[in-house]
Amino acid sequence: MLFRLGCAVFALSPTLVTTLTPHRIWGICAALGYAVAAELARWSRPWNGRGAVAALLGSVVVPLALMIAAGG
Repeated sequence: MLFRLGCAVFALSPTLVTTLTPHRIWGICAALGYAVAAELARWSRPWNGRGAVAALLGSVVVPLALMIAAGG
């Protein structure tokens, strides 16, 4: 859980220092995905895969889909 929270903080850091929209999109989506993954890890069994799926969706799939839709 702490690892995923650390990942969320790290993923959010580019949004504070960059002016590039794709980096901001990725940072916000990934931070949310990792935060959800950390919360799922806190409330579920040690390894059921839900946290990994949430982290993957939030850090890869959702930002990629948003950037493709925005043309960036």
